[in-house]
Amino acid sequence: MAIEWDRVGRDEYDRSVECVLAAVWARVEGAAYHSPDGRGGDGGVDFIATTGTQTSIYQFKYFPQGLRAYGSSRKTQIRRSFNEALKRNPTRWTLVVPCKLTQTERTWVLGLGDGHEVDVDIIDRTGLDLLLAEHPEVRRYLDNKVLLQDTQDFQIMTAAVTDGEDYANKIRMVNDKAADMDLYWRPEHSFIDGQFTISARPKRPDAGIVKPIAYEVSTDSDMASETQLRAARRVLDYGANEAIEFPARVRLKSGPEFMRADGPGLLNLGPVGASSRVGERLLMEVSTPSGLPLGEHEGVITHAGTGTRGMTLELKFYRSLKITFYIDREGRGCNADVNLSLDGLEPRDVRDVLALRRQLCELTPKLKLWRDGAYLFGVDSNGPASGDDDGLDSLEGIAEDLEIVQQHTRSRRVMPLSWTPAQRLELRVARRLLEDKTVLLPVGMNPRLRTAPDLGPEGVEEIRSILATTSAAITRRKRFPLTIAGTEVDLGPVAMYSPAIEVPEAATIRALLDAGEGGDTPLTLTATKGSYWAATRVIGEDGNFDWTPTPWAIPGIDEHPGIATIAPTGARA
Repeated sequence: MAIEWDRVGRDEYDRSVECVLAAVWARVEGAAYHSPDGRGGDGGVDFIATTGTQTSIYQFKYFPQGLRAYGSSRKTQIRRSFNEALKRNPTRWTLVVPCKLTQTERTWVLGLGDGHEVDVDIIDRTGLDLLLAEHPEVRRYLDNKVLLQDTQDFQIMTAAVTDGEDYANKIRMVNDKAADMDLYWRPEHSFIDGQFTISARPKRPDAGIVKPIAYEVSTDSDMASETQLRAARRVLDYGANEAIEFPARVRLKSGPEFMRADGPGLLNLGPVGASSRVGERLLMEVSTPSGLPLGEHEGVITHAGTGTRGMTLELKFYRSLKITFYIDREGRGCNADVNLSLDGLEPRDVRDVLALRRQLCELTPKLKLWRDGAYLFGVDSNGPASGDDDGLDSLEGIAEDLEIVQQHTRSRRVMPLSWTPAQRLELRVARRLLEDKTVLLPVGMNPRLRTAPDLGPEGVEEIRSILATTSAAITRRKRFPLTIAGTEVDLGPVAMYSPAIEVPEAATIRALLDAGEGGDTPLTLTATKGSYWAATRVIGEDGNFDWTPTPWAIPGIDEHPGIATIAPTGARA
């Protein structure tokens, strides 16, 4: 269906002609073309295209009744536009009108070029219809109101979706129908993870230049929480490495109509002014407020950004502790945040990073940053930081113990961050033994024996003697396995001592012995109530052991109840 050029109105006429000419020049290799802003004030140019040294200028005149209406005023307008266009030195000037000119009118227009080095041409209603026939995509685009309504009806259309394939088919149908909604951009609809989205794909290489997609975004501080406001200040004022959502209002300034998203929404704010210094290493000196050195630590720059008031410098130490400095460019001071993540670290790194955190958060130290021997800046900390210090102190002790155990086993493993009290206690027992200390075993950790398969008369009597005794017992074990952080660690050989024991299985084993059986039978040497088992590693052939135990000394875990009753003693195993 042809466009009724004499009824569309001036705005729709200008828009339609611009689309037709853009389609024409899009096929000309190396051509640059656009419609100048502010046209219509009779600057003589409604559309301009250039190729090398050739410049073509188009002037749109919405004269549906031709040039005869309103006397000579229309010719005056055309002449004025032509003279203005000559100031740009065009090689061709074309008048575009929505009517059919008479031969007299055509002669007059073409005669404007007499005496000037410019070719004059005319595109009238017939010419416009022919151009539309050559560019059917423009014809379909000019009908985009219907297509846009089809797209907006998509949610209604999908209300009766039966399955995933049905949904996919409807999306493909909408994509096909919407392909000609815009000359430069093609909408693409998708449904991923329960969310329906519309995205724009360029139809031509110059889409982003000729018709860029641009939005005007205004923040809505009244709808923002205090947390969002503080985060936005860090990002905008200092270029912090944060991604936040902020209430905002959005308006489409330019681009395809199907990308319009006017109204309230959420603005995603991210880092501003990222630096190429990421990955560089800096040295941080830590000292007490009086200047006493506490240590030096090497950190890696993970982010450096700039904002309206200053910059952000983010350093990571031991792969887990992050210090973010907010530096005011006008010298109003510097603030720092400390964040910690211990996931995936070995005990040695956990110990080092927790020691650094304690210096930073408990001792109110002075910090100095250096790069390649050159001083950068210094910071006075703000004082003790709040947080789960008890939990971190516990992890620091676990890291120290586990590092000793891993040195013994010649292994390096990631340290678990979750420990039960029983697991924590066994780890400390392992450390004490590896330090050649005597340590009391947790209640319930008792040596287990097994009778010989062929006891014989002497063996039977020895077993009966063990079953009957409640006196002190000393035993040696070649192996003493404990499971530490999921790994079995053999701490043997060890010697073990208890001042009083009993065998819970005594009655059962006696019955077996009376029946002439009892060989290859397990039995447990249990410390009696109020008693204990002490253990120490066997070193050399000397059988003298000091059974005075070293306390567990674990915050939050009570000592063995028997430790208060023990006096220093020497016993032989």
